[in-house]
Amino acid sequence: MQQLLKARELETKAFLVACMEALAADPDAFLALLTPYWPAPAPRGRPWPKAEASDAETIG
Repeated sequence: MQQLLKARELETKAFLVACMEALAADPDAFLALLTPYWPAPAPRGRPWPKAEASDAETIG
């Protein structure tokens, strides 16, 4: 990201400030622009333990 901004003679801090200002000015429009780039939600909580083959055989 820094290289992309630097190539355009922009600073990272100024970019982040501009993003926050745009968010404050029109949250719905700004967030709509980000929709295609928004990551999927991260799983929450502990992952289930993986069942071993012997466990599956005793259950069924």
